[in-house]
Amino acid sequence: MRYYDIQLFKPGSSAVFKEWTSFPQVGASKQADPGALNVLIDAYVNALAQPQSLGSIQLWGISLQDVAQANNFTNCNINVYAGFQAGLPLNNPSQAGLILSGYVFQSFANWQGTDMTLDFVIATQGNVASQNTNVALSWAAGTPLAEALTATLKTALPNIKPNIQINSNLVLAHDESGVYPSLVSFAQALKPITQDAIGGTYPGVDIVLTPDSISVYDGTTQTAPKQIAFQDLMGQPTWIDNQTIQFVSPMRSDLHLSDYIKMPQGLLGVPGAVVTTASSQPQARQQSVFNGTFMVSLVHQLGNFRQADGQSWVTITNAVAQAAS
Repeated sequence: MRYYDIQLFKPGSSAVFKEWTSFPQVGASKQADPGALNVLIDAYVNALAQPQSLGSIQLWGISLQDVAQANNFTNCNINVYAGFQAGLPLNNPSQAGLILSGYVFQSFANWQGTDMTLDFVIATQGNVASQNTNVALSWAAGTPLAEALTATLKTALPNIKPNIQINSNLVLAHDESGVYPSLVSFAQALKPITQDAIGGTYPGVDIVLTPDSISVYDGTTQTAPKQIAFQDLMGQPTWIDNQTIQFVSPMRSDLHLSDYIKMPQGLLGVPGAVVTTASSQPQARQQSVFNGTFMVSLVHQLGNFRQADGQSWVTITNAVAQAAS
């Protein structure tokens, strides 16, 4: 069953003051609400050096009270959980979780006929210049970039944990410093500096705000890849750019930028696979046309909770092919 949980927090508070969910707490457990509001989700998780549009959430069927106070939600912190809960056989509750975290950059409501809607435009922390994050880099000559970035990010966003996995050879022979109004401008300045520091085909350092941390990566530190199950693919993956594929899966929260993923080998030979004669076996439907390891480069969460077709509650993922070990 489709699942969402949208929580709002007043600035500086950790207590939920407004919540909309399809699985409310009933007694000691959470149960599906057949009358849950319709929700539209359109949100990207992307490297800050290549920014996409801000995330958006739209709720249908809200109360008149929410329409009247829509502007009061601006600048509130927001967490959006989504995915699937137990229901149909292929649903995977372990993939549900936090897909978007940030603050409400803009909030507005509309009332047309009998339809009442509430819209949130969501920005991640430090993503826009109006926040005056003032990211200050002080990268001294002979110092690894990882040390300088740790100090920079802890000062700019002390409440968000940095996760830095970059080339240890990122050391300059001169001092590099600067002050930037947002993480976006900082990431856009840092990427070409690091590309020049290593040279060749080195892609440079990227920064991404995940729901619970700041991830700094360059693709040189490969972790154990996550296995993508064949039944999680909605249609076949396809090439969309040089060395870049795109695939669609049911909405999930467990794929993040810089994650390494391994595409499925197919269903043949696994328990439960039905083998028929060679002349009638639909080979193309039992395996992915892509094999091997890829690194996630963009995640797009796209959903229409009440739309019945399977393509209306999905995660669209871009991933870059990695050379064989």
